[in-house]
Amino acid sequence: MDWGSVGVDCVNDFLRSGDGRRLMRLLGRRPTAVETAVVQVMWSEHCSYRRSKYFLRQLSLLSSAPLLVGMGENAGVVQLTSDLAVAFKVESHNHPSALMPYQGAATGVGGILRDILAMGAWPVALLNSLHFDLYSEEGKRLFGEVVRGIGDYGNCVGVPTIGGEIVSHPCYRWNPLVNVACLGKVSPDRIYRSSTARSGDVLLYFGNRTGRDGLEGALFASLPLEAGGGKSAVQVADPFMGRLVMLAAIELAERGIPSAMQDMGAAGLTCAGGELAYKSGLGLRLYLDNLPLRVGDLRPEELLLSESQERMLVAVPAERRGEAEEVLRKYPLDYAWVGELGVDGGMEVFFQGKRVVSLPLEVLLEGCPLLEYPHIQVERAISPVGRPLAFPSCEELLGECEHIFLSKEPIYRQFDYEVQLRTVGKPGSGKSLLYDQESGCLISFTMESRAGWVSVHSYWGTLAVLALAYRSSIANGAMPLGLSDCLNFPSPERERTMVDFAGVVSALREASVQWELPVSGGNVSFYNESVEGRILPTPVFVFVGKSVLTLDYLSDLRQPGYLYTTSERSFLHSEVLFFYSLRKGGYSITPPVVDLQKERRLARIILELSSRYGEVFWVQAINKGGLLKRILEHFASFDLDIHCFAEGQSEVDFLFGEGEGSYLFYIPEGKVGLEKVLRAKLRDFSFRRVAHIRRGKGWLYFNGKSFLDLKPWLERSKVANFFDSFF
Repeated sequence: MDWGSVGVDCVNDFLRSGDGRRLMRLLGRRPTAVETAVVQVMWSEHCSYRRSKYFLRQLSLLSSAPLLVGMGENAGVVQLTSDLAVAFKVESHNHPSALMPYQGAATGVGGILRDILAMGAWPVALLNSLHFDLYSEEGKRLFGEVVRGIGDYGNCVGVPTIGGEIVSHPCYRWNPLVNVACLGKVSPDRIYRSSTARSGDVLLYFGNRTGRDGLEGALFASLPLEAGGGKSAVQVADPFMGRLVMLAAIELAERGIPSAMQDMGAAGLTCAGGELAYKSGLGLRLYLDNLPLRVGDLRPEELLLSESQERMLVAVPAERRGEAEEVLRKYPLDYAWVGELGVDGGMEVFFQGKRVVSLPLEVLLEGCPLLEYPHIQVERAISPVGRPLAFPSCEELLGECEHIFLSKEPIYRQFDYEVQLRTVGKPGSGKSLLYDQESGCLISFTMESRAGWVSVHSYWGTLAVLALAYRSSIANGAMPLGLSDCLNFPSPERERTMVDFAGVVSALREASVQWELPVSGGNVSFYNESVEGRILPTPVFVFVGKSVLTLDYLSDLRQPGYLYTTSERSFLHSEVLFFYSLRKGGYSITPPVVDLQKERRLARIILELSSRYGEVFWVQAINKGGLLKRILEHFASFDLDIHCFAEGQSEVDFLFGEGEGSYLFYIPEGKVGLEKVLRAKLRDFSFRRVAHIRRGKGWLYFNGKSFLDLKPWLERSKVANFFDSFF
């Protein structure tokens, strides 16, 4: 076949574009059809970050001592002890999940697992951030399939989903967000990178066979949904093969056989091989006739760009080929030697005896024209929101926002969160912790987002989200050591999108510098929109740290005692008001304006208290749903009454309000002497007693009056609730 005749119309259209003319200038010739195809994908927004790099550059130099591997690798790595490091990352699989929700979600889990494997780390936990319209039929359908996809894949491969978040908003009806984070454990002296291959290494492909599924997946993610590809752009998951790939990759790594490892994700073999060679300062040759195939009539551009799942590419010293094959023969998977690395800095691809690609890697990976935005200035001023004369009743707020308050137990049941026996407490317990038996270390792994705050003010809203994520880590007993981000936005071709993006990145840099907290890497997902609408700017943040708690930390909360809070809270910052206003209108929210150094001072005090008294008191960040959500989650019981004291606050501020530095503390009745210690330590942070938990009949009292019968909420949470309808 004459490869120059493949896709003539597509080739000509691209070459007439600005990118095509630039490519011809860089090459000094007309590219072949296959070269054009791979460049078009590698220069897509999804692969090149052509619109976001201008802002992301300001994060690239942020680092601190615990960070062993930072931006530019498959995952970040932080060191927890002399013998333990953790690799972690968060990724999106939004477009595929909108089109084929089960497969889109499942392959999102598989992809993030292989990113962790590529660092030589064994995956030990997953988190997910799921944004849907839970009150529409389409949103319910998508959500149920996505949860099943995540659960089935994680359960089959044996990696627990230990928590996450569920958010509802109409903007996600046709544009759901499926962000998955993974954490893996690795010895600090056995970390792999994609940049350490050596000249003379041979390239080993192993895992699934190559098919047509996932073709143009990177292009699909670089366009609005209605302009993207069809179902062929969505990959197909095989979790049982995924498990075999995990076992084989870790055995190869533990025996020290590879020089470098890479997942074959977006843009398939082209991106995996090209990045591995380019980061290592090398060139490569690929031999497509050696690839294991699922179907027999694949063209060279399809072989290069297929995103068939459960495939990895590793660089192996030539003298260790036999050892690698010895490992892979143990597992029922396919493997093949598909290329070699050299010193020429180019990429050559051969198919059926002919060279079909000859490109400088610098052109392929760095030749894409990047957009710059010097005219965008981050707005720091924030306008105050006037307080309405009246708010809805608490009963109405609870009815309209029930998904915030009801138990997520029907969701948790889809996941085997105890597999590997590392999970401390189940999802919804208030702690997101993993126990590493070898080191005796408790690892904190948390995830947060608040699109409502960010949509009001991208800079201050993002600082408020980061502060909330910071407090969630502190409540786990862990000073954060690293963070990863997934920045979900609508089309970057809108000026408003890039203004918001600039505000988010600027806030992320500010928090990273003030907290000395490195950004280890992340993901940008643009074009989350369709003809039906577009999403709110939705950055998601994942924090990792080492907890000062022990396995004996206080967890038996449904017993008499006292509740305390720090800092002031306002209903104007509340997720409850934000969601209620979406449904009924008439109200505006504003993000809390946070003082990052004040948050840090408070965090250090709480960590000191947790280290000394973690077995006799409990702490949690006040999050979505405010104080009432925490009461329903952790303290409501058929035989307890909760007596709340508002001290001049309104019902809505007291029960639903949120704010900077907001923590909830619990001390059992027999340990009330500890209150004096907390008052002395937290006197500068508006520390106050807010509730007394007594034996009773399941009622919540407000300033001495019966206010809410908790029994119906307990019954719905335990028998059937809003979330049961999805499964």
